[in-house]
Amino acid sequence: MPTLKKTKFNGVYYRDSDKRKFQGKPDRCFYIKYYYNGKQYNKRIGWLSEGYTAQLVANIKADKIIEITEKEEQIKNIPLTTCLKYLCFGQNKIKKAGK
Repeated sequence: MPTLKKTKFNGVYYRDSDKRKFQGKPDRCFYIKYYYNGKQYNKRIGWLSEGYTAQLVANIKADKIIEITEKEEQIKNIPLTTCLKYLCFGQNKIKKAGK
């Protein structure tokens, strides 16, 4: 992973390209850093030459965090009976396989 530099936005980083140029300067690639289930993720979002800015990438990160939070809420809201049916089904399969 290349060395990433911080922006003024929380969790938004960038690196300057050695090869790509944009408006006479090295092109800038933006990344977001976030945590999910205790693991750290670095995700490349896009280049300055493609129209991405630090502000836009910060908005994308906010959307990603909302998406993760909603996914966790959906998992928490699964009815207990559904979970028990799944667990019982799994146990029956194991018992049949052991016979």
